Amino acid sequence: MDLSGKVSGMASGDITGHVDIDRKTGIPTNTLIDMTLSASGQKLLSKMTMTMSKN
Repeated sequence: MDLSGKVSGMASGDITGHVDIDRKTGIPTNTLIDMTLSASGQKLLSKMTMTMSKN
């Protein structure tokens, strides 16, 4: 599933990403989120990767 959106307020920017979901359990197995924000003349880049597994 693809993710996208906009951020506004004290900072503004874009959010993009992707989530892989296990169809059998409904649990997100892999998530990637990229955020690009601008605040007070500064550009902030954030990248988050999450992997979930059952032991």
